[in-house]
Amino acid sequence: MSTPPSARATPLRHVIATPEAIYGTILVSGVLAGTQPGVSLTDVFFSGILASTAIWTAHVVAVTIATHGVRGNTFSGVRASISLALTHSSGILIGPIMPIALLALGVVGVLPETASFASASVSGLVILAVLGWLALAERGARWYVRLFGALLTALAGLVAAILKGLI
Repeated sequence: MSTPPSARATPLRHVIATPEAIYGTILVSGVLAGTQPGVSLTDVFFSGILASTAIWTAHVVAVTIATHGVRGNTFSGVRASISLALTHSSGILIGPIMPIALLALGVVGVLPETASFASASVSGLVILAVLGWLALAERGARWYVRLFGALLTALAGLVAAILKGLI
């Protein structure tokens, strides 16, 4: 006997891997990909934080404006729209935590700067690969299909990060 869908626990991937969190991860990966040689790690660290904060702010404003007012028979006030926007947009700040933390370790001297930058750059792709693997695992795919999906997910993230880095 199978458990009804409403009674199943939500997989952790669905809680953490929101489109906004994935976007935040790709955004910081793009900041790293676009870093010019000779830029200090501290500048890269703050650029990642500022880029994430700017996009998060824009997303909060957009969701607030888009959800405020009357839709059909439902009215959403400013407070409810802002609350929804903050919840909906939080992933943009959550997604980049690992790469930003790895950069911070280099800024404070726990890691050498080159190791910090390299590990931060790779971490976003690893996160995306894991999410691709888990998505296929939920569907019961064989290990080699999961591996292929993980590689494709990381590759898609790499392409997006490079395109962002070109800006």
